[in-house]
Amino acid sequence: MLGGVAEGANRFTAGRTLAPTSRPLLIRRSQVFAEVIMGAAVAVMLIKERQLVDAFTRAGATSATTAVHPGDISVDVGGNAGRRLIEHAVLREADAGRYYLDLLTWEALRRQRLRIIFVILLVIALGALFLAGQFPPGARLQR
Repeated sequence: MLGGVAEGANRFTAGRTLAPTSRPLLIRRSQVFAEVIMGAAVAVMLIKERQLVDAFTRAGATSATTAVHPGDISVDVGGNAGRRLIEHAVLREADAGRYYLDLLTWEALRRQRLRIIFVILLVIALGALFLAGQFPPGARLQR
């Protein structure tokens, strides 16, 4: 600091906050863009999973005895959605490339996902209340 003015500042900018450079703004925009893309990717994945489940349900392939070849019902279990359902044991291989839908596992997976969403929303709500000064209850009343 020379003469009460910070280096890089002059008498017009002293004591003022300078506008951020465009570089951090670009980073923030790209981060927001990436988050939107990831949200859309998750939505697409869930839609594709639901389409696979619906196809197997319509075909009546809900047990090992009624298992079908994915090609017979025009679905691809080799994609990301199919692999995820196989990993979660929602789609099970009966024999020789024939698959069936385990409805109990599908319902359990859906309930688990709903619980996760509920917990995330609860944490967000509590965080918003905390930031607003309303949590814990009566926090604003104490001085």
